[in-house]
Amino acid sequence: MTILDDLSSSVTQVRNWLADRKPTLAIVLGSGLASVLDQLENSISISYSDISGFASSGVVGHAGCLHSGRLFGRPVIVFQGRYHCYEGYSAWQVTAPVRLAAAVGCQKL
Repeated sequence: MTILDDLSSSVTQVRNWLADRKPTLAIVLGSGLASVLDQLENSISISYSDISGFASSGVVGHAGCLHSGRLFGRPVIVFQGRYHCYEGYSAWQVTAPVRLAAAVGCQKL
């Protein structure tokens, strides 16, 4: 098993980290979009490297953090940093954050 292939422990960890927060929307930020986080209210964050099965983002400008809070009144999680196939990750691994978001209750991306 390689990194990001089995998300079961990641899902449990992120659910515990979220506690009573119930995000319904997930946002994946690209390079240069960190200013979205300035609008996030009541935010908490965790580094990807602190989430079981996740790796730090290897691209400059991709912080590698998961954020939770409210954006314009909606409960959200925000992935700040992405994984890429050109970094050596498979398509399955690159899409792991989307599957994680769905597993914790996000219905929209």
